[in-house]
Amino acid sequence: MSRPAVFASQSYADALAGSKDSGKLLVVDATASWCQPCKVMDRVTWADATVVAWLEEHALAVQIDVDEEKEVATLLGIRSMPTVVAFRGGVELDRVVGLKKPEELVSWLAGVLRGETRVDQVRRSVEANPNDMQARYSLARTLANCGRFEDATNEYAWLWQHMTERQPAMVGVRMSFMLGDIGRLIEDHPPSRKRFAELRDVLGADGVPATATRADVADWIALSVTLGEEDRVLEWFDSRASLLYARPELEATLRLRLVPVLIERARWVDISRFFRDPLTAMRQSHSQLEEGTKRKLPPEMADMRSKMTEALEERFRTDAALIVVSLLAARRESEATAALEEARRLSPGPETERVLLETATKAGVALP
Repeated sequence: MSRPAVFASQSYADALAGSKDSGKLLVVDATASWCQPCKVMDRVTWADATVVAWLEEHALAVQIDVDEEKEVATLLGIRSMPTVVAFRGGVELDRVVGLKKPEELVSWLAGVLRGETRVDQVRRSVEANPNDMQARYSLARTLANCGRFEDATNEYAWLWQHMTERQPAMVGVRMSFMLGDIGRLIEDHPPSRKRFAELRDVLGADGVPATATRADVADWIALSVTLGEEDRVLEWFDSRASLLYARPELEATLRLRLVPVLIERARWVDISRFFRDPLTAMRQSHSQLEEGTKRKLPPEMADMRSKMTEALEERFRTDAALIVVSLLAARRESEATAALEEARRLSPGPETERVLLETATKAGVALP
Protein backbone atom coordinates (compact mmCIF):
# COMPACT_ATOMS: atom_id res chain seq x y z
CA MET A 1 0.00 0.00 0.00
CA SER A 2 1.43 3.41 -0.97
CA ARG A 3 1.95 5.80 1.93
CA PRO A 4 1.65 9.60 2.07
CA ALA A 5 5.06 11.27 1.89
CA VAL A 6 4.89 12.44 5.51
CA PHE A 7 5.48 8.87 6.73
CA ALA A 8 8.99 7.48 7.09
CA SER A 9 9.79 4.23 5.32
CA GLN A 10 10.98 2.63 8.58
CA SER A 11 9.25 -0.30 10.21
CA TYR A 12 7.37 0.27 13.45
CA ALA A 13 10.04 -1.59 15.44
CA ASP A 14 12.91 0.44 13.98
CA ALA A 15 11.02 3.71 14.44
CA LEU A 16 10.18 2.86 18.05
CA ALA A 17 13.78 1.99 18.83
CA GLY A 18 15.08 5.13 17.14
CA SER A 19 12.58 7.41 18.85
CA LYS A 20 13.57 6.37 22.38
CA ASP A 21 16.62 8.64 22.40
CA SER A 22 15.48 11.37 20.02
CA GLY A 23 13.18 13.25 22.37
CA LYS A 24 10.64 13.53 19.56
CA LEU A 25 7.23 11.95 19.47
CA LEU A 26 6.66 8.79 17.48
CA VAL A 27 3.29 8.96 15.69
CA VAL A 28 1.94 5.65 14.38
CA ASP A 29 -1.04 5.62 12.02
CA ALA A 30 -2.83 2.25 11.87
CA THR A 31 -4.74 1.91 8.63
CA ALA A 32 -6.10 -0.63 6.12
CA SER A 33 -6.47 -0.68 2.35
CA TRP A 34 -10.26 -1.17 2.63
CA CYS A 35 -10.81 1.59 5.22
CA GLN A 36 -12.53 4.56 3.59
CA PRO A 37 -11.91 7.07 6.44
CA CYS A 38 -8.24 6.05 6.29
CA LYS A 39 -8.15 6.96 2.61
CA VAL A 40 -9.71 10.33 3.36
CA MET A 41 -7.02 11.00 5.97
CA ASP A 42 -4.29 9.93 3.54
CA ARG A 43 -5.57 12.31 0.92
CA VAL A 44 -6.59 15.24 3.12
CA THR A 45 -5.10 15.15 6.62
CA TRP A 46 -1.69 13.56 6.16
CA ALA A 47 -1.08 15.69 3.05
CA ASP A 48 -2.04 18.95 4.78
CA ALA A 49 0.82 21.47 4.92
CA THR A 50 0.19 22.34 8.58
CA VAL A 51 0.21 18.67 9.61
CA VAL A 52 3.36 17.98 7.60
CA ALA A 53 5.17 21.00 9.08
CA TRP A 54 4.16 20.09 12.64
CA LEU A 55 5.36 16.50 12.27
CA GLU A 56 8.64 17.53 10.66
CA GLU A 57 9.40 19.72 13.68
CA HIS A 58 8.13 17.56 16.53
CA ALA A 59 7.78 13.92 15.52
CA LEU A 60 8.65 10.92 13.43
CA ALA A 61 5.59 9.41 11.74
CA VAL A 62 5.13 5.87 10.43
CA GLN A 63 2.14 4.07 9.00
CA ILE A 64 1.20 0.41 9.38
CA ASP A 65 -1.34 -1.65 7.46
CA VAL A 66 -3.14 -3.80 10.04
CA ASP A 67 -3.69 -6.62 7.53
CA GLU A 68 -0.06 -6.73 6.41
CA GLU A 69 1.36 -6.25 9.93
CA LYS A 70 -1.05 -8.22 12.09
CA GLU A 71 1.43 -8.85 14.90
CA VAL A 72 2.12 -5.12 15.26
CA ALA A 73 -1.61 -4.34 15.18
CA THR A 74 -2.21 -6.90 17.94
CA LEU A 75 0.70 -5.56 19.97
CA LEU A 76 -0.73 -2.04 19.73
CA GLY A 77 -4.25 -3.21 20.56
CA ILE A 78 -5.74 -1.79 17.37
CA ARG A 79 -9.49 -2.49 17.27
CA SER A 80 -10.67 -0.08 14.57
CA MET A 81 -9.22 2.13 11.88
CA PRO A 82 -7.91 4.71 11.56
CA THR A 83 -6.14 4.75 14.94
CA VAL A 84 -3.27 7.16 15.59
CA VAL A 85 -0.98 6.42 18.54
CA ALA A 86 1.59 8.81 20.02
CA PHE A 87 4.70 7.58 21.85
CA ARG A 88 7.58 9.25 23.60
CA GLY A 89 10.66 7.37 24.78
CA GLY A 90 8.98 4.10 23.77
CA VAL A 91 5.96 4.73 26.03
CA GLU A 92 2.46 5.28 24.67
CA LEU A 93 1.15 8.70 25.66
CA ASP A 94 -2.24 8.73 23.98
CA ARG A 95 -4.28 7.59 20.98
CA VAL A 96 -7.22 8.77 18.90
CA VAL A 97 -9.61 6.70 16.79
CA GLY A 98 -11.59 7.71 13.72
CA LEU A 99 -11.26 10.22 10.92
CA LYS A 100 -9.50 13.39 12.04
CA LYS A 101 -9.37 16.60 10.04
CA PRO A 102 -6.01 18.42 9.86
CA GLU A 103 -6.87 20.95 12.56
CA GLU A 104 -8.19 18.20 14.87
CA LEU A 105 -5.05 16.13 14.48
CA VAL A 106 -2.67 19.04 15.10
CA SER A 107 -4.69 20.16 18.13
CA TRP A 108 -4.49 16.68 19.61
CA LEU A 109 -0.78 16.29 18.87
CA ALA A 110 0.02 19.69 20.36
CA GLY A 111 -1.91 18.67 23.45
CA VAL A 112 0.07 15.43 23.72
CA LEU A 113 3.27 17.45 23.53
CA ARG A 114 2.02 19.54 26.48
CA GLY A 115 1.15 16.42 28.47
CA GLU A 116 -2.57 16.67 27.74
CA THR A 117 -4.52 13.65 26.53
CA ARG A 118 -7.52 13.44 24.24
CA VAL A 119 -9.59 12.49 27.30
CA ASP A 120 -8.53 15.75 28.96
CA GLN A 121 -9.55 17.74 25.88
CA VAL A 122 -12.94 16.07 25.50
CA ARG A 123 -13.68 16.27 29.22
CA ARG A 124 -13.13 20.04 29.07
CA SER A 125 -15.71 20.24 26.30
CA VAL A 126 -18.19 18.32 28.45
CA GLU A 127 -17.55 20.54 31.46
CA ALA A 128 -18.03 23.65 29.31
CA ASN A 129 -21.41 22.41 28.05
CA PRO A 130 -22.85 19.56 30.17
CA ASN A 131 -25.94 19.29 27.95
CA ASP A 132 -23.94 18.61 24.79
CA MET A 133 -24.60 14.88 24.45
CA GLN A 134 -22.38 14.56 21.40
CA ALA A 135 -19.43 15.77 23.51
CA ARG A 136 -20.32 13.35 26.28
CA TYR A 137 -20.64 10.53 23.77
CA SER A 138 -17.20 11.44 22.42
CA LEU A 139 -15.87 11.22 25.97
CA ALA A 140 -17.28 7.71 26.42
CA ARG A 141 -15.80 6.55 23.11
CA THR A 142 -12.45 8.15 23.87
CA LEU A 143 -12.27 6.45 27.27
CA ALA A 144 -13.00 3.07 25.68
CA ASN A 145 -10.47 3.64 22.89
CA CYS A 146 -7.81 4.45 25.48
CA GLY A 147 -8.54 1.29 27.46
CA ARG A 148 -10.13 3.07 30.42
CA PHE A 149 -12.97 0.58 30.41
CA GLU A 150 -14.46 1.16 33.84
CA ASP A 151 -14.74 4.91 33.22
CA ALA A 152 -16.18 4.18 29.78
CA THR A 153 -18.77 1.85 31.33
CA ASN A 154 -19.91 4.59 33.67
CA GLU A 155 -20.19 7.11 30.84
CA TYR A 156 -22.09 4.78 28.51
CA ALA A 157 -24.46 3.75 31.30
CA TRP A 158 -25.20 7.39 32.07
CA LEU A 159 -25.74 8.15 28.39
CA TRP A 160 -28.08 5.18 27.95
CA GLN A 161 -30.26 6.54 30.74
CA HIS A 162 -30.07 10.27 30.02
CA MET A 163 -28.89 11.00 26.47
CA THR A 164 -32.33 11.49 24.91
CA GLU A 165 -33.68 13.33 27.96
CA ARG A 166 -31.10 16.02 27.36
CA GLN A 167 -30.98 15.86 23.57
CA PRO A 168 -33.90 13.99 21.91
CA ALA A 169 -32.31 14.24 18.46
CA MET A 170 -29.62 11.78 19.60
CA VAL A 171 -32.10 8.88 19.66
CA GLY A 172 -30.79 7.51 16.36
CA VAL A 173 -27.18 7.57 17.59
CA ARG A 174 -28.18 5.95 20.88
CA MET A 175 -29.95 3.03 19.20
CA SER A 176 -27.29 2.36 16.54
CA PHE A 177 -23.71 3.55 16.93
CA MET A 178 -23.82 3.66 20.72
CA LEU A 179 -25.30 0.18 20.99
CA GLY A 180 -22.46 -1.08 18.82
CA ASP A 181 -19.98 0.66 21.12
CA ILE A 182 -21.59 -0.94 24.18
CA GLY A 183 -21.36 -4.36 22.54
CA ARG A 184 -17.64 -3.89 21.86
CA LEU A 185 -17.12 -2.61 25.40
CA ILE A 186 -18.73 -5.78 26.80
CA GLU A 187 -16.39 -7.87 24.63
CA ASP A 188 -13.30 -5.92 25.70
CA HIS A 189 -14.32 -5.56 29.35
CA PRO A 190 -16.61 -8.42 30.49
CA PRO A 191 -17.33 -6.83 33.92
CA SER A 192 -19.37 -4.16 32.11
CA ARG A 193 -21.92 -6.84 31.13
CA LYS A 194 -23.43 -6.81 34.62
CA ARG A 195 -23.98 -3.04 34.48
CA PHE A 196 -25.88 -3.13 31.21
CA ALA A 197 -27.85 -6.24 32.22
CA GLU A 198 -29.02 -4.31 35.28
CA LEU A 199 -30.10 -1.41 33.07
CA ARG A 200 -32.02 -3.84 30.86
CA ASP A 201 -33.67 -5.54 33.83
CA VAL A 202 -34.98 -2.25 35.20
CA LEU A 203 -37.50 -2.56 32.37
CA GLY A 204 -38.36 -6.15 33.31
CA ALA A 205 -36.14 -9.17 33.91
CA ASP A 206 -38.49 -11.40 31.89
CA GLY A 207 -39.36 -8.79 29.30
CA VAL A 208 -41.30 -5.59 29.39
CA PRO A 209 -45.08 -5.97 29.81
CA ALA A 210 -47.37 -5.83 26.78
CA THR A 211 -48.59 -2.43 27.98
CA ALA A 212 -45.07 -0.96 27.85
CA THR A 213 -44.28 2.12 25.81
CA ARG A 214 -42.70 1.80 22.40
CA ALA A 215 -39.43 3.26 23.76
CA ASP A 216 -39.30 0.71 26.61
CA VAL A 217 -39.92 -2.17 24.22
CA ALA A 218 -37.16 -0.95 21.91
CA ASP A 219 -34.72 -0.46 24.79
CA TRP A 220 -35.34 -3.89 26.31
CA ILE A 221 -34.91 -5.73 23.02
CA ALA A 222 -31.88 -3.67 21.96
CA LEU A 223 -30.00 -4.20 25.21
CA SER A 224 -30.89 -7.90 25.32
CA VAL A 225 -29.56 -8.45 21.79
CA THR A 226 -26.44 -6.40 22.58
CA LEU A 227 -25.90 -8.65 25.61
CA GLY A 228 -26.20 -11.68 23.32
CA GLU A 229 -29.41 -12.90 24.98
CA GLU A 230 -31.56 -13.51 21.91
CA ASP A 231 -33.20 -16.55 23.50
CA ARG A 232 -34.63 -14.36 26.24
CA VAL A 233 -35.98 -11.98 23.60
CA LEU A 234 -37.72 -14.81 21.74
CA GLU A 235 -39.20 -16.26 24.93
CA TRP A 236 -40.66 -12.86 25.72
CA PHE A 237 -41.87 -12.41 22.15
CA ASP A 238 -43.60 -15.80 22.10
CA SER A 239 -45.36 -15.16 25.38
CA ARG A 240 -46.73 -11.79 24.31
CA ALA A 241 -46.85 -11.97 20.52
CA SER A 242 -50.63 -11.78 20.15
CA LEU A 243 -50.86 -8.73 22.40
CA LEU A 244 -47.96 -7.02 20.63
CA TYR A 245 -49.40 -7.59 17.17
CA ALA A 246 -52.60 -5.94 18.40
CA ARG A 247 -50.74 -2.67 18.86
CA PRO A 248 -50.00 -1.22 15.39
CA GLU A 249 -47.96 1.62 16.91
CA LEU A 250 -45.34 -0.98 17.91
CA GLU A 251 -45.03 -2.50 14.45
CA ALA A 252 -42.11 -0.44 13.13
CA THR A 253 -40.17 -0.72 16.39
CA LEU A 254 -40.68 -4.46 16.67
CA ARG A 255 -39.83 -5.02 13.03
CA LEU A 256 -36.55 -3.12 13.35
CA ARG A 257 -35.50 -4.85 16.58
CA LEU A 258 -36.95 -8.35 16.22
CA VAL A 259 -36.66 -9.24 12.54
CA PRO A 260 -32.85 -9.80 12.63
CA VAL A 261 -33.33 -12.25 15.52
CA LEU A 262 -36.21 -13.99 13.75
CA ILE A 263 -34.16 -14.30 10.55
CA GLU A 264 -31.31 -15.89 12.50
CA ARG A 265 -33.75 -18.46 13.88
CA ALA A 266 -35.49 -18.99 10.50
CA ARG A 267 -38.87 -17.87 11.84
CA TRP A 268 -40.16 -16.66 8.50
CA VAL A 269 -43.88 -16.92 9.27
CA ASP A 270 -43.46 -14.70 12.32
CA ILE A 271 -41.61 -12.18 10.16
CA SER A 272 -44.54 -12.03 7.71
CA ARG A 273 -46.81 -10.82 10.50
CA PHE A 274 -44.97 -7.51 10.50
CA PHE A 275 -46.12 -6.83 6.95
CA ARG A 276 -49.80 -6.06 7.28
CA ASP A 277 -49.55 -3.97 4.12
CA PRO A 278 -46.62 -5.45 2.15
CA LEU A 279 -46.68 -3.08 -0.82
CA THR A 280 -46.66 0.00 1.41
CA ALA A 281 -43.75 -1.45 3.42
CA MET A 282 -41.79 -2.08 0.23
CA ARG A 283 -42.44 1.41 -1.15
CA GLN A 284 -41.39 2.96 2.15
CA SER A 285 -38.13 1.04 1.99
CA HIS A 286 -37.55 2.25 -1.57
CA SER A 287 -38.27 5.85 -0.51
CA GLN A 288 -35.49 5.53 2.08
CA LEU A 289 -33.16 4.44 -0.72
CA GLU A 290 -34.12 7.46 -2.82
CA GLU A 291 -33.67 9.85 0.09
CA GLY A 292 -30.30 8.34 0.98
CA THR A 293 -28.92 8.67 -2.53
CA LYS A 294 -29.84 12.37 -2.57
CA ARG A 295 -28.01 13.08 0.70
CA LYS A 296 -25.13 15.51 0.36
CA LEU A 297 -21.64 14.46 1.43
CA PRO A 298 -18.67 16.68 2.38
CA PRO A 299 -16.33 17.26 -0.59
CA GLU A 300 -13.57 15.13 0.95
CA MET A 301 -15.95 12.14 1.07
CA ALA A 302 -17.26 12.43 -2.47
CA ASP A 303 -15.53 9.21 -3.51
CA MET A 304 -17.75 7.34 -1.03
CA ARG A 305 -20.92 8.28 -2.92
CA SER A 306 -20.95 5.19 -5.15
CA LYS A 307 -20.25 2.83 -2.23
CA MET A 308 -23.02 4.42 -0.17
CA THR A 309 -25.45 4.10 -3.09
CA GLU A 310 -24.52 0.45 -3.56
CA ALA A 311 -25.10 -0.21 0.14
CA LEU A 312 -28.51 1.49 0.08
CA GLU A 313 -29.56 -0.42 -3.02
CA GLU A 314 -28.50 -3.70 -1.44
CA ARG A 315 -30.46 -2.86 1.70
CA PHE A 316 -33.60 -2.28 -0.38
CA ARG A 317 -33.11 -5.60 -2.20
CA THR A 318 -32.74 -7.32 1.17
CA ASP A 319 -35.89 -5.67 2.52
CA ALA A 320 -37.85 -6.54 -0.61
CA ALA A 321 -36.70 -10.17 -0.54
CA LEU A 322 -37.61 -10.42 3.14
CA ILE A 323 -41.14 -9.25 2.44
CA VAL A 324 -41.66 -11.58 -0.52
CA VAL A 325 -40.13 -14.66 1.09
CA SER A 326 -41.83 -14.27 4.48
CA LEU A 327 -45.20 -13.93 2.73
CA LEU A 328 -44.51 -17.12 0.78
CA ALA A 329 -43.56 -18.92 3.99
CA ALA A 330 -46.87 -17.81 5.51
CA ARG A 331 -48.75 -19.02 2.41
CA ARG A 332 -49.95 -15.54 1.56
CA GLU A 333 -49.36 -16.32 -2.11
CA SER A 334 -51.36 -13.56 -3.79
CA GLU A 335 -49.71 -10.88 -1.63
CA ALA A 336 -46.29 -12.45 -2.24
CA THR A 337 -46.83 -12.39 -6.01
CA ALA A 338 -47.84 -8.72 -5.93
CA ALA A 339 -44.85 -7.89 -3.72
CA LEU A 340 -42.52 -9.76 -6.08
CA GLU A 341 -43.80 -7.81 -9.07
CA GLU A 342 -43.34 -4.54 -7.15
CA ALA A 343 -39.79 -5.46 -6.13
CA ARG A 344 -38.88 -6.18 -9.74
CA ARG A 345 -40.50 -2.93 -10.88
CA LEU A 346 -38.70 -0.79 -8.31
CA SER A 347 -35.33 -2.53 -8.66
CA PRO A 348 -35.10 -4.44 -11.92
CA GLY A 349 -32.01 -6.44 -12.79
CA PRO A 350 -29.89 -9.46 -11.89
CA GLU A 351 -28.82 -8.18 -8.45
CA THR A 352 -32.42 -8.11 -7.23
CA GLU A 353 -32.99 -11.60 -8.64
CA ARG A 354 -29.84 -12.80 -6.87
CA VAL A 355 -30.99 -11.55 -3.45
CA LEU A 356 -34.52 -12.89 -3.97
CA LEU A 357 -33.21 -16.33 -4.87
CA GLU A 358 -30.69 -16.43 -2.02
CA THR A 359 -33.33 -15.46 0.53
CA ALA A 360 -35.88 -17.91 -0.83
CA THR A 361 -33.31 -20.73 -0.72
CA LYS A 362 -32.44 -19.84 2.86
CA ALA A 363 -36.11 -19.97 3.83
CA GLY A 364 -36.82 -23.16 1.88
CA VAL A 365 -39.51 -21.66 -0.37
CA ALA A 366 -39.84 -21.38 -4.14
CA LEU A 367 -40.38 -18.08 -5.93
CA PRO A 368 -43.53 -17.99 -8.09
